[in-house]
Amino acid sequence: MQNSIRITMFGGFRIELDGMPIMPSLRQAAKTRALIEYLIFRAGMPVSQDELVEALWEHGSGGANPHSALRTMLHRLRTLAEESGAPQLKKAIITERGAYRWDTEAGCAVDLLQFEALGEKLASPGLTNREKEQFIKEMLAIYRGPLLPESAETRWISQRSISCHDLYMDAVFSYLELLKLEQRYGEVCEVCRSAMNIDLFDERLHTELVNALMHSGKNREALAQYYAASDTMMRRFGAAPSEKAREAFRDIARADLRAAEELDEVCRELQQAECRQPLFCDYQLLLAVYREQSRMIGGDTFSVCSFSIGGSETDAFRLEEARRCFEQIALGLLRPSDTLARYDTRRYVALLANRSPSEAEQLAAEVAEQFTKKAPLPLGLKFRVRGFDRPEPSGETAIKAE
Repeated sequence: MQNSIRITMFGGFRIELDGMPIMPSLRQAAKTRALIEYLIFRAGMPVSQDELVEALWEHGSGGANPHSALRTMLHRLRTLAEESGAPQLKKAIITERGAYRWDTEAGCAVDLLQFEALGEKLASPGLTNREKEQFIKEMLAIYRGPLLPESAETRWISQRSISCHDLYMDAVFSYLELLKLEQRYGEVCEVCRSAMNIDLFDERLHTELVNALMHSGKNREALAQYYAASDTMMRRFGAAPSEKAREAFRDIARADLRAAEELDEVCRELQQAECRQPLFCDYQLLLAVYREQSRMIGGDTFSVCSFSIGGSETDAFRLEEARRCFEQIALGLLRPSDTLARYDTRRYVALLANRSPSEAEQLAAEVAEQFTKKAPLPLGLKFRVRGFDRPEPSGETAIKAE
């Protein structure tokens, strides 16, 4: 029985014989490895020596006679394959009429070719949902990471890598739609988390995970995931969550209100809750806090402070340092009853209950003074303060606990 040869290209290049790595010398032989990779990329098609020379020595580093270097490389590769007990690999590279071709029938399984073949099957019309799910599961199992990350900057590799990544993400979201149709929200969570290991910065995955957690009755976990996603997007792109993500947040809030009907649980949690420090939260939650405080607190006055970090040309790393510095200072000066929210990449809003505008002005000035002293760069901090009275009751019927 012929031994099994498998070539892996997702997450890194390796060749395995019956599940065991072989030909480790290829790790240091970048050009020989690239020869195999390029022929696989063009599987089944003849590739001329000129095309291979241009792909392998695109910067003109092939010496005086790159065609001779190519033939020598191919001879050594075939010898190495034979010595490693992998004759299929030797047979997979066919020479014909001055060109070379990767023989897909030689008995070498290649994850890239399998993945793309499954993608073509998935695009076929008339598939049942079960057939789609089976193809997608196989695709997700094959895609272990970027295509040939050790050579990601090579032009012909980067183009194929982007295409495979897009195909993977399309398969992921197709799978999520199938799972949601059958309300398999636990599996939705698993797929989202697995896909985040591949692409943490696709906001759609975070939104799908938040919604799935909410449908599973895990509202606290959903809220924690929303905050984690918001922070990830802010740190990476300097952008607030999209409207779709914020709608997911509002759904969580509404679900929490429905859950509040469990009065015994609510009372138990209130007894355990202690307000020892100011709340730092998403801007949407600040709005919700204001709505609740405006109905519940005894005083009549609110003040709101807006803070803006200066330095429009500051790079993302320095800006992140400045944000951490500001948050530490502000949270150290605010009262436990106050609320601080990040409004966008440079601006914050503080909601101060039972605080007059003059008191708020003094607080904001102290925050600005400390920030000027402690900020990693001379960025400056601007602030504005406005006071306003508690809004009149809306006429909503009060809820009495009996």
